[in-house]
Amino acid sequence: MLLTPEKIIIYRHLFRSLVLRKEDIVQTSVSKNKGNSLRWPLRLLVLVALAIQLPHTVESITRDLQMEAAPVFIKLSSVMTDFWIVAYVLVIYFYIFEPTVPYQQILKITTRSNLNLEFYTEEPEELVSAFKNENE
Repeated sequence: MLLTPEKIIIYRHLFRSLVLRKEDIVQTSVSKNKGNSLRWPLRLLVLVALAIQLPHTVESITRDLQMEAAPVFIKLSSVMTDFWIVAYVLVIYFYIFEPTVPYQQILKITTRSNLNLEFYTEEPEELVSAFKNENE
């Protein structure tokens, strides 16, 4: 993210950069990140779920691979259908939840076009004060 006197440029990895003019910002607020307080119980829950699901998945995969009369593509499709639950849980957990958890506060910005943005930063108060100082 880059702060300039007249606009904010937000760099995104997979998408093009988002440019916000400071006069388009209607509201800024700082709130508590609820995921931060739940991170250790959720990590424990994910580990327990994986510990329960993984042996069943491995057993099902080995049973499917031992089918001698089935063609290779049928074996592969049965392995993939057995493994999708574990893969889905891991992707959701590590791609969505884990990157946002370390931050205790969220900076929420609302624009005139009803675009709601949430930023997970170490010091959201510094950004809010930068918005207010440069707007004055």
